[in-house]
Amino acid sequence: MFRSLLHPLQQQVSIRIDFGRLVGPHHRGRIELLNDGDVLNVAPQELTFRFDENQQIDPDSLDGIQISRSGLDGNLDDGNNVTIHPGFIGIGESSNEVVFRFAEALPDDIYRIEIFGTGPTPLTNVNGEPFDNGPDSGDIQDVVLGFELDLGPQVIAVVPQPIT
Repeated sequence: MFRSLLHPLQQQVSIRIDFGRLVGPHHRGRIELLNDGDVLNVAPQELTFRFDENQQIDPDSLDGIQISRSGLDGNLDDGNNVTIHPGFIGIGESSNEVVFRFAEALPDDIYRIEIFGTGPTPLTNVNGEPFDNGPDSGDIQDVVLGFELDLGPQVIAVVPQPIT
């Protein structure tokens, strides 16, 4: 089983957020680390999952990473979740990175990221060893991480009015 990941004492996987080409100098190309419970004020365009540098992720096992949102009801445990389908998911610049690009803009909501080492579709390395977030426990453990998007009001349309 592949165990060693970036932050062994904290979160076992590093997740970078790429805000891409956003308008405004404060957000353009900004990359941050995502932690459980973070509230983001700008919607990410992609997430990069970086595992231990010695790992080579099996590209056929990327279904082991899933992202969902609450469906605007604020509850991720009611079975009413909306699965986020990627516009692209694949190996990143190196064999220990997985890039998840969103197919469309994400709305304000509560999100859950799951990386599975168990179940029918675990994330594995090229040796077939499943991802394990709990290498010291003796049991394979998945990662579940949540974040919230609080984007604020957006202008959807401007309707010109005649001046009288």
